[in-house]
Amino acid sequence: MEKNAQLSTLMIGGLLLLCASPCVAIADWYFLATTTSPQSPASVNRPAQLVTAISRNRMKYATNVWTLIVHLDSQRIVLINHLRKRYWEGPVDDYFSTLAQQLQDGQQKAEKMLQVMPLEQSQRLRAFNHADPFDPLMPTLSITVLRSSEQATMRGYQTQKHVVRRNNDPYEETWLATDIHVTTDIDEPKRKAFMDKLQQTRTTPPGAVLTELTEAIATGYPVKTVNMVSQVIKEVIEVQQRALQDEEFAAPGGYAVSALSETMSLR
Repeated sequence: MEKNAQLSTLMIGGLLLLCASPCVAIADWYFLATTTSPQSPASVNRPAQLVTAISRNRMKYATNVWTLIVHLDSQRIVLINHLRKRYWEGPVDDYFSTLAQQLQDGQQKAEKMLQVMPLEQSQRLRAFNHADPFDPLMPTLSITVLRSSEQATMRGYQTQKHVVRRNNDPYEETWLATDIHVTTDIDEPKRKAFMDKLQQTRTTPPGAVLTELTEAIATGYPVKTVNMVSQVIKEVIEVQQRALQDEEFAAPGGYAVSALSETMSLR
C-alpha cells in the first residue's frame, strides 16, 4: 500500500511539473505577412500575402503562386505551383542543380539581349534586375547585417533595427523581434548549409527577405522589412505559436505530380 501511495504521489507530481514547465511549450511558428509597394497603389488595398511556417526542422514559404517546403532532416524539397496545381518532390541537390543550370542559361540569354539593346534600354533593365536580392547579372554576392541602435515596438514585440547590405550597398532595413526565436526548432548547421546553397544558386524562397537567409535570424524574426532599392515593404500581420500538422508541410490534395522543370513553368 505504501509503495502504491508513493507511486501515485510521483505520478501526480510529474503531471503537475509537465503542466507547469515551460520546456513543453509548443515550438512551431506560423507567420502571415503582407507586401506593399508605392509603385503599385492597388496593392495597398489588396496586399500580397506571404506565409512562413517553421516546425521540427521543416520550413515552409508560401505565396498565392508558389510554395517551397524544405525538410532538413531528409534533405528533400517540395515545390508547389498553385496556378497549375502541380508539385515536385525530390532531393535538395536535384533542386539546386536544376536551378543552377537555369540560372546559367538565363544569364547567357540576358547578356546577349543586353548587348544588342540600346544603351538606355539596357540600363533600365539592369536597374530593374538590381532590385533582385540575388541579381544573377552581378558577378559577386556578399551579404552583411549591421545592427542599429534604433528600437521600436511592432505587433506587440520589441524590435531592433538592422541594415542589410548587399555587396556593401544598403539593401534592406529590417526590424527583428528579439523575443521570437525560430531557430530553436531548427538544426542550425542544416539550416545554414541549405541557405548557403540558396546563395550559391542565386535564389530565395518565395517572399523571403535577405535577413532570413543570414545568421541574424538567430537573434530574432523580421517583423518589418523595407527594401531600399524597390521600396517594397513586408510586414508581419499575424504571429502564432501553435502545433502545426504534417499536412502543413506536404503538397495539397488534388495536385498532380510533375517533373521539376514542368513544375517551375508558369505556362
